[in-house]
Amino acid sequence: MDNEGVSVKSGKLFKSVSQGGMLAYKVKIDGIALHAQASRSTENDLVIVVSNKLAEPNLLTIYAKRWRIECLFANLKSKGFNFEDTHFTAKDRIGNLTRLVVLALTICYLIGLVRASHKPILMKNHGYKQNSFFRYGYDLLIQKLNNNFNEAIKIILLCMKHLPMEVKCKNLISVM
Repeated sequence: MDNEGVSVKSGKLFKSVSQGGMLAYKVKIDGIALHAQASRSTENDLVIVVSNKLAEPNLLTIYAKRWRIECLFANLKSKGFNFEDTHFTAKDRIGNLTRLVVLALTICYLIGLVRASHKPILMKNHGYKQNSFFRYGYDLLIQKLNNNFNEAIKIILLCMKHLPMEVKCKNLISVM
């Protein structure tokens, strides 16, 4: 990456960025003018986003939103529900299935959040969590569905019940 005509590695260029801070540079890669922004994650990892939209001041914000959407699609597809395996083509069926799968994903995420508050997700040696909140809840729900179907249904209904979140979480912990 070139910055002001000098070839520099991205890690060195953004070395001074702090956690929650942001640095931005106009750079060139292979002679192409680009805009690069960097910040540090909560784990203090360097996060660098590069775009050809030279005037965009919020690359990191846009990327954060996009990343959440990417995680959602990964959970809907290969990391959870295998949504793409349905081979549906009728729009109404796809729409109904999408609604059901998003509801299921939301329930799994809520179960995972509550479960993690009660029994924290294990950390791997590299410092990242072993599972996402979605996967943590999904695994518990699948286990309950396989071993005690009625208990699993209680958990699902409790997730869908109209209660203040604090009450819902306390009730979920008691049945997990």
